[in-house]
Amino acid sequence: MSFRPVPLAAAIAVLLATVPRSAQAVVPPDPSPPPTPVKLVFVHHSTGEAWLADGHGGLGTALRDSRWFVSDTNYGWGPADLDAGSGTIGDHTDIGSWWSWFLGPHRDTYLAALLSESGQHAEYSRLAADPGGPNRVVLFKSCFPNSQLGGSPTDPVPPIEANPLRGQDSGSEHHTVANAKGIYAALRDFFATRPDVLFVAVTAPPLAAAATDPAAAANARALNEWLVNDWLSGYTGRNVAVLDFYTVLTSDGGPSRTDDPGTNDLGWADGNHHRLRSGAVEHTRTVFSDVSAYPSDPEDSHPTAAGDRKATGELVALLDVAYNCWRGTGGCPGSGAAAPWEAVVAAVAHSGGAMGSSWRTDLAAVNGGSQAASAAFTFTPRGGSPVSRSVDLAAGEARDFRDVLVSLFGVDAAASASGAVRVAADRPLCLSSRTFNPTAKGSYGGYLPAVTAAEALGPGKTGVLAHLKGGESFRVNVGLTALGTSAATVALRLRGTDGAPLGREIVLEVPAGGLVQQDDVFAAAGVAPPAIAWATLEVRTAGALVWAYASVIDNRTADPTIVPLVVP
Repeated sequence: MSFRPVPLAAAIAVLLATVPRSAQAVVPPDPSPPPTPVKLVFVHHSTGEAWLADGHGGLGTALRDSRWFVSDTNYGWGPADLDAGSGTIGDHTDIGSWWSWFLGPHRDTYLAALLSESGQHAEYSRLAADPGGPNRVVLFKSCFPNSQLGGSPTDPVPPIEANPLRGQDSGSEHHTVANAKGIYAALRDFFATRPDVLFVAVTAPPLAAAATDPAAAANARALNEWLVNDWLSGYTGRNVAVLDFYTVLTSDGGPSRTDDPGTNDLGWADGNHHRLRSGAVEHTRTVFSDVSAYPSDPEDSHPTAAGDRKATGELVALLDVAYNCWRGTGGCPGSGAAAPWEAVVAAVAHSGGAMGSSWRTDLAAVNGGSQAASAAFTFTPRGGSPVSRSVDLAAGEARDFRDVLVSLFGVDAAASASGAVRVAADRPLCLSSRTFNPTAKGSYGGYLPAVTAAEALGPGKTGVLAHLKGGESFRVNVGLTALGTSAATVALRLRGTDGAPLGREIVLEVPAGGLVQQDDVFAAAGVAPPAIAWATLEVRTAGALVWAYASVIDNRTADPTIVPLVVP
């Protein structure tokens, strides 16, 4: 395939205001801060205190800058804990303690104090002026001892009236996965009676490897996956959300992704995250660890500043999303929806090319499963802004989007555009694309697959494009797309049949989610086209993921052969 470069002023077509009924525009989650200051109270202990601190996690500053007026509770805060019989309610923030806070006989006393709190019980920056009125949002978080869970994830969940974890701390023999689920299930039912308040559950952070055991760590993972994916299943309100502090803290930026607590992987395409990416809420895990990647020391589970700053960088945007969903001013991420299945078609076109060619892309989507699927198709044009469309597919349904940029994304038929398409769905789909040149005698073209992150090239590995033909009969273009939220710097080196480098190294900058095409790579490398060659690619941006293809074009017919990237 050869897409002719187009001046930026005319590169991207004007998108029609009217789109086909089958492709209504997606209403994405809205991470915009509140338009005016909103009061929030955060229930925490020492881990939350460090997370809020300006010199550590920076959460207080980030919330201030997002127009949240933040107050908090800590040890010694609030009314006497009449359920525990000792201390104050602020002393007790374990999972079993949430029964006392929100479900027990004295909950009205505790909740009234919580909603009226406007003071600081830790040191952090916040807005200077109290906007007045009660707290509209309640963040509540248990500390890392709550990640030492007994029992099994498959144990039956008891009803709240028979739950022995009620009012107990994390050291109780009743601190099990099933009993914790029972507490949260009852909380959800109570929160449904208070739609005037947004309740945000922040999962308990993970324990250091030396402070736990594999069974308990796996139980912590199971509970938090359940909170994100299942807890709110069937919940019809918009006033409850989950921020998965636990998952965010289980991968870092070290060589093994769990061995450098001083370096985080904020913004990396892979790793363990709960964040907003490409307009969708992503809850993902590619590093298989159930313990903290950020312990302050091997036996101290308090997260390091690097871990807390990763959490700040990911979770504040999700808080804003939850608030806008609750207010009805933004799209909702769904009731605890799992991370979407994602794939990228590296190149799509409605564009003129060399030798009078006119390239078009057809894209097919098949739902081979037994349940209906909902997907967001996002086109990122070269030099333009992403455009999303929603597509629903019944079980077993196949859809063929002819000339996809026109039929699905509304590109003007007289315009010229090319780029990449990312698909995020609530269940796996089968995708394929064909980019072709229609002629009076038929059409010719090439197939491009949809690729996932597991098939992409990351830092530290070398990708190969084989069978690159040159000489007088052929030319070679190379296309690259970045699958993650990070733009990528990629080095391409042509090599001869003996493996020796040919010409100069080609360095390409690939935008996140977008397409870059290097036309005539032999000319770009400053080398005469050999009869046969191959190329290596290396990603030089930490955390970035890239996929590539070569288009080997017959100069006599303009017919392309697609050579996909191989990652040995």
